[in-house]
Amino acid sequence: GGGDGGGGSGDADGGAGHGDAGAERQASDRERTASLRRLQLSMAMLMLEVKRSFISQHTSPDPTQYEHRTTASVVLTQMLRLPLSLPGSFTAVRYPQYAFDGIPPDDCDEYLSFDHVVQRLVRGGVVRFDLDTRAGGGTVTRHVRALTLANLVPIVRAAIVGSDEIRAPQPATYLRDNTSLLPEPMVRATLPADTVADVLRHDPVLSGAYAHFTRSHFTLSNEYFDSAAMAAPGAIAERDTLRDATIVRLIEVCGYARVSHSFYSSVDATWTVASLHSLSPTTSLPPYDD
Repeated sequence: GGGDGGGGSGDADGGAGHGDAGAERQASDRERTASLRRLQLSMAMLMLEVKRSFISQHTSPDPTQYEHRTTASVVLTQMLRLPLSLPGSFTAVRYPQYAFDGIPPDDCDEYLSFDHVVQRLVRGGVVRFDLDTRAGGGTVTRHVRALTLANLVPIVRAAIVGSDEIRAPQPATYLRDNTSLLPEPMVRATLPADTVADVLRHDPVLSGAYAHFTRSHFTLSNEYFDSAAMAAPGAIAERDTLRDATIVRLIEVCGYARVSHSFYSSVDATWTVASLHSLSPTTSLPPYDD
């Protein structure tokens, strides 16, 4: 009888142990999901601002061209609302011709042509503007950045901020030949560094490398983290030590990139996002193995 009782006690202890392990896994899964959702929300706000920045690059830096700046922004927003999943609803533009005020006559056919706008979206390009005489006249050229993964990686990296960091404000205007013009549109949305750290701790691709990196007190580099970056003044681990492949992973888990299953198994410390410039504009990474 005593032996049976002892066996029963052991079974009970074993059952409690399995229960504890299951509860820990569930708690870990909940924490991983919560941290990912926080990053996805912040990344969504960042990407919305990146898309709006693309539209703003198509407007004149001349602050006196009010009708052009307002109308061009509305026309492009309506044109790209569905392709770029922009918020809002359809709005008819009453005077769309005002969008062409300040556009050189030879450029009007291509300025708001859907084909050319999409080409700037995937390849980049330039847009020229004739300045009003009140802004000194002449022509200025704006370089439109393509919405490619190669351009998104540095934007995402720059958006990661620590809890005590304050981003420098964007200047209201800049001087060109003693004339005040509007600066290039800046992306102001941020990704909290502590949210990024939570994802790094739980992500199935990055967590192992991150654990080794943190246990070394950020001194031993690996394929996803660069210890040398910590030497820079004001460096924070959750931004400056992240290699480009790590940023790609953060973009991917938020749904803004499709990455080949073989990419992470072959990536090494020498890989940089600059290598993507040699790929086709419609290919951000090696084909997705679906």
